[in-house]
Amino acid sequence: LAETTKSYSQPRKTVGDFHKTIAVVDTLFTQEEIQKYYDNAISNADSLSKKTWVREIWEKVSTDDLKPLSIDVISHTSGQVDDIYIGGLISDEYIIIVHLTPDMQPEDASTIEFWTPNVIAESKEIAQNTPFGSSNHREHSKDIVASYWPKPGRMIIFDARIPHVVRALHPTSEKTRVSLVFKASSSTKMSDNDWINNAVI
Repeated sequence: LAETTKSYSQPRKTVGDFHKTIAVVDTLFTQEEIQKYYDNAISNADSLSKKTWVREIWEKVSTDDLKPLSIDVISHTSGQVDDIYIGGLISDEYIIIVHLTPDMQPEDASTIEFWTPNVIAESKEIAQNTPFGSSNHREHSKDIVASYWPKPGRMIIFDARIPHVVRALHPTSEKTRVSLVFKASSSTKMSDNDWINNAVI
């Protein structure tokens, strides 16, 4: 059987220690689909919620309980440097990233790193139920929790409270790292029929 997103759909930690709530699936898309989605992503990023290809991806990566809050196409070129940041401050919000560059290789670099929540002040404030909160035994132990290269078609879902950063492409790489990014929640009242018209872009 093909690997599906259902393997990570339940349970997800909405309370307690969230810092390892990360799942990766590599088998959702064919090479032909990845190329098609990449071509669409770089041709026009306007009105993403109206695009059939975006809906196709969402139907493959979503779980029954999640509804999208926002959709975006993110691109990185050589020399771009990001800071470590978090995508949310509350439980029950998740980031789903789908890597679309069809010819990306490990030597192109641009990995995504997930860090312990004590690495920046913003996430440390909400990390009391993890080993890395103030006065907890690993409060000062900052480290990478997981790191993944942008394998074509790779889907990553993680708790939006986890600090993360996309590292720069290798200086010799001439590729553009393109990803489709959803922010989603199970607490939204949006129906399956309405999401495509109401997702915040």
